[in-house]
Amino acid sequence: MSTDGIYEFDLIFALPSPADIDSILDRLYDAGCDDAVIGVGAPDMIGLGFTRYGPDAETVISRTLNQILIALPEGCRLREVKPDLVSLAEVAARLGVTRQALQKREMPAPSLGGLYRATEIRPHLSQATGKIAEALATADPWFAAAAGAQRVNARISLGDIPACRHAHQTGTNAVVPQKNPVPARQAACPPFSASPTEIRRRKGSEAG
Repeated sequence: MSTDGIYEFDLIFALPSPADIDSILDRLYDAGCDDAVIGVGAPDMIGLGFTRYGPDAETVISRTLNQILIALPEGCRLREVKPDLVSLAEVAARLGVTRQALQKREMPAPSLGGLYRATEIRPHLSQATGKIAEALATADPWFAAAAGAQRVNARISLGDIPACRHAHQTGTNAVVPQKNPVPARQAACPPFSASPTEIRRRKGSEAG
């Protein structure tokens, strides 16, 4: 019996300028990221949202990152993994409630810029009732990814995450990890995404 959990997370990358978005989407599809939800609403940035199974959040995020690094253009850098530091507005959007509803509840002390650690918010909501309690089950994969996102963000700060190097073009024997996709998420798309593109839908329309 599998003990894998479900984790919902976003990987935010800085792109070299100018970036060929169509080519990037093709390479991501070829690398097996057909389950990604893509946000390209900010200049020279791309957000990839995933919902995946795995033994723990950090392992799932790291495997996914390894998969992406061989697909993005040389010089791309991972800037942030979400959820980690989040606003009450982000949490409210995940739960489908108003920010005011959360402000009425006891919350952990905020961190930088008035943001909160997602790892600290979930325990404070565990005793909630009503709509918040009902929404927590849907949002649990997002909260479950927070600890892994926090650890990977620490690695970014320490410079432990390499830039993309086009392993697929240089002959490196990179291994694309096996993913375990779950049904597409119903929650919000990656940050700064005004019009997300699901790669598999895009490819399907091209085939038709």
